[in-house]
Amino acid sequence: MVPMREQKRKGASAEQRSRGRQSAHSQAVRVNLSKRLSFIACLLFSFSAQAAELVPVEELGLRLAPGFRVTLYSDSDLANDIYAMTLDSRGRVVVTSPGWIRILEDTDGDGRADKATLFAETKTGGMGICFDGNDLYFAGDGWFSCYHDRDGDGKADGPPEKFFPLHFTEHGGHAMRKGPDGGISSAATTPASASSTSRCRTRRFASRKRDACCA
Repeated sequence: MVPMREQKRKGASAEQRSRGRQSAHSQAVRVNLSKRLSFIACLLFSFSAQAAELVPVEELGLRLAPGFRVTLYSDSDLANDIYAMTLDSRGRVVVTSPGWIRILEDTDGDGRADKATLFAETKTGGMGICFDGNDLYFAGDGWFSCYHDRDGDGKADGPPEKFFPLHFTEHGGHAMRKGPDGGISSAATTPASASSTSRCRTRRFASRKRDACCA
């Protein structure tokens, strides 16, 4: 049998080792936390320094990092109160607002749009638009739908093909993208109530085409 004194000595030794491990772990946690806080402080200092170096563009109400520039492509004369924007298969800017979807073009090459062509009419405007070839996927008017332009004349052939209902709100169907697998996705948020919070979801629709340009 092990003497009582020997048992106590072994028990005390095990407790000391346990305390030592806890102390070492606490020290490692403190060191790790200190490193993270130092990193965050460096980032904040860096961002503050960069913000101080931003160059104001007074006429547009913007500030830019040195080396960048911004120019006005179109104003409210051609397209006012824009909800969403994308590029079509020819690289032209396409925008939407209540009542219309328009293609904006720079016909004289001066870097500023001077022509607006009606692509399609819409009651609400779109919160999300995405071209797939000549077809425009659209989140608006209460639906996830697609305007077809089969002859490529820059105008929808008629009313859109409707796929499924989609809430039209600021946080409803929007932000359409085409993934590498060819599927079109649209983010949507379940409306919040007094007793619930908003929940974001993504719906996916398999596209029949391959080339797309989305924004």
